[in-house]
Amino acid sequence: MHYTFPVTDAFEQGKEYNYTITVKNKEIEVQRAAITDWQTIGQVTETEPVAADLVWIPEGIFLMGSPNTDTDASANEKPQNWVRFEKGFYMSKYLVTIQDYCDFINASNVTIPSIGYIANVPLNGNWVRGFVANNQYNVPRYNGTKWVPPTGFEHYPMMLLTFEGALAYAKWAGGTLPTEAQWEYACRSGTATRWSFGDDENQLANYAWYNQGSSQFDVGSKLPNPWGLYDMHGLVAEYCFSAGDYPPGAQNQTDALLGPGPANEAEANHAFRGGSYDMASFTATQTRAAYRSLREASYFSNMLGFRIVINP
Repeated sequence: MHYTFPVTDAFEQGKEYNYTITVKNKEIEVQRAAITDWQTIGQVTETEPVAADLVWIPEGIFLMGSPNTDTDASANEKPQNWVRFEKGFYMSKYLVTIQDYCDFINASNVTIPSIGYIANVPLNGNWVRGFVANNQYNVPRYNGTKWVPPTGFEHYPMMLLTFEGALAYAKWAGGTLPTEAQWEYACRSGTATRWSFGDDENQLANYAWYNQGSSQFDVGSKLPNPWGLYDMHGLVAEYCFSAGDYPPGAQNQTDALLGPGPANEAEANHAFRGGSYDMASFTATQTRAAYRSLREASYFSNMLGFRIVINP
């Protein structure tokens, strides 16, 4: 069903044309209702990104890490530190999907690897090891013309990529990877409990995919946290920009460390946060807001993905 404006309908610059459209008995009736002067509502600026898949994370202060009373906490989640964000930032509402990553590598003219199965991606003017390009896995596939997701997996999280592969996408998209402080602050979303929804483990399945064996799922198919972020506690763990142990802590709010916290892409080992759908080792304990682990920058896994932040 379509409609073509008659050639007698003339349009003038600076005017707004309103039409009434009626669909009746599989036919379209269109009538011009009014012509008014165009109204300028406001001025468009380019100072802040505006996108449906970004969530604004407000400035604030929070207590990062796990208390000594948490018997599930690891030593590397301590000591707790007060961290203050004097400026807010944007964070991806969803994990980066396979389709998202295909958009990046197609725009960047990434080619299939000539040797092995690791495709290179552009980062800081160089080509670096990016992601697994092997059709045995749910990763981007080259169809002879462009990179495409496996059929039915367009909205699955992008996995099997290195830290640099994740960072390359983030920079191409106008952002970077979150520091651990940014990630945990956004995950907690104003709460101080083990999970953003509270301390009741029985509620976890409403918010996170974890310990599901080999099954995979679309992003955003569980409930979001209070700030509108999806899959922060599960589905796949997430790369962060931070590396190494927590810095010497601020034990009170007055001396709070200023966010977003230390970040160094040249470090050998980087932190990842959040739980994963796969493996029995990713139990409820590994989905807590303070849970963290470290991996070398060249590591890749089908349990590890990412989201981005944009710092205005």
